[in-house]
Amino acid sequence: MELRDGGWQKGDDGNVMHLSLVMPVVEGKKTSFNFEYHLVEDNPLAIAKEMVTELGISEACTGKISKTIQELVDARAEETKRKAEAEKQEVAI
Repeated sequence: MELRDGGWQKGDDGNVMHLSLVMPVVEGKKTSFNFEYHLVEDNPLAIAKEMVTELGISEACTGKISKTIQELVDARAEETKRKAEAEKQEVAI
């Protein structure tokens, strides 16, 4: 199982992350489930619990999924901060 940041989507206001959960279904084949994570409204644990329930994933995976979501959110926040600082420097030049 792998959870990834699906990148920015056209029309995003910066408060929505598109995440993709990739899971093996049979040997050598995978399927992905895409979902939105609202940075202001959602929290990693609630989303992880929802995924476990809706996708039939083992409850033992809840903590790992939650931690991975938080890491992706943190990475996105850092990326956004770097872009804002770079834009600020361009304007100052």
